[in-house]
Amino acid sequence: LDGSATYEGVLTLPELGSGTNGAVISLEGGGATIKGSVVVTGKFNGFLGRVNFVKSDASVTNSKGETVGLLCSGGELYTINDCSLTGYDVALESNATGFISANGRNTFENNKVAIRIDCAEREWGNGNRTIHHSTFKNNGTAIQLLGLPNYIPRL
Repeated sequence: LDGSATYEGVLTLPELGSGTNGAVISLEGGGATIKGSVVVTGKFNGFLGRVNFVKSDASVTNSKGETVGLLCSGGELYTINDCSLTGYDVALESNATGFISANGRNTFENNKVAIRIDCAEREWGNGNRTIHHSTFKNNGTAIQLLGLPNYIPRL
């Protein structure tokens, strides 16, 4: 994707490869826009950067009927950097066994919930899962924490 590209619809990242890490994926948007959503269903040692997510009629909905910009449902995406997510019911959602690390310079604006984390059923992996250096503007809730794994390693 380049800075002038616009994609409308849902991009699904399914399980690829084998083993505990799955595939290595890098989606560098260069400022491109996704009018819709990205859904992660597989394990990735991945990077998603410089993509502008904007709610549209093509956006995916979760089990509660809420629009979601980036949904991690049973998968894992390690790094989200320099992305903006605007206008969703839930901008970024990790549920069940899924987890996303939104760890740098992201902007969440005009969402009902910017980040929702409910990953009580997943095994805690290696490494830090962080949310830092992000900006939250005009969101109803910045971070909604519903569930974590029973075991969290000492960091």
